Amino acid sequence: MIDVKIGIAEAKELTLELDEDLEPFSKQIDSVIEDGTMLWLTDRKGKTVGVHGSRIAYVEVITSASRKVGFAP
Repeated sequence: MIDVKIGIAEAKELTLELDEDLEPFSKQIDSVIEDGTMLWLTDRKGKTVGVHGSRIAYVEVITSASRKVGFAP
């Protein structure tokens, strides 16, 4: 599972929680940016959104492995 923020040029951020692995997701992002095609994503709640690759300004990914629970020592 990953949390994703996609910055959209001249618009707002899109924040999604996805049941995806980082490696295939990264390749999909690279592909749509390079090809200028649509990126279609479905979040964990079943909501589907599309963003054109040419409109993606940045992508921030937080993996479940990088999340911490509890208090720091």
